[in-house]
Amino acid sequence: MLSLNKTGKVAGNILLGRMYSYKYFALPEEPLFDLFPIVLVTDVSSKWFEGLNLHYLDIERRRELFPLLNKFIKKRDGGKYFVANEFKKILYTKTFRLAQVCLKRYRKSNIIGRNFRIKDEIWESMLYEDRERFLSYTSGSSFRTIKSPFVWRESLRKSRGM
Repeated sequence: MLSLNKTGKVAGNILLGRMYSYKYFALPEEPLFDLFPIVLVTDVSSKWFEGLNLHYLDIERRRELFPLLNKFIKKRDGGKYFVANEFKKILYTKTFRLAQVCLKRYRKSNIIGRNFRIKDEIWESMLYEDRERFLSYTSGSSFRTIKSPFVWRESLRKSRGM
């Protein structure tokens, strides 16, 4: 697993259609969150951004979904961009039910430290690395770790409408 310093560069603003990684602490109301998400950004506002965090799927499902997402990755101005507007038109179809469970909203103010824009040429390989670390709040400000297979099983159930 490469360190984030080698996989990307420090970014100031989070831009639509790019891939980022950062350290993130959710609000206590959120039942579960990924401490180190890698997100393909689909929407941005001044206080939050939304994107696909494929960590909510196991590696096998990520391999199943990424070729479908690849249709929306275009080369432009010497780099790659995820064409989120086109993607959002078909997101809620049966074909993209795995992507639906990966769509998460993140508050910019809850990012701890720097965010890294992932280099275009390693997007796919970053999605297949085991970087996820799921946490949930217990009482007060303490956390407990949630095992990835549990999260993946729940995501699969949600994608199937169970």
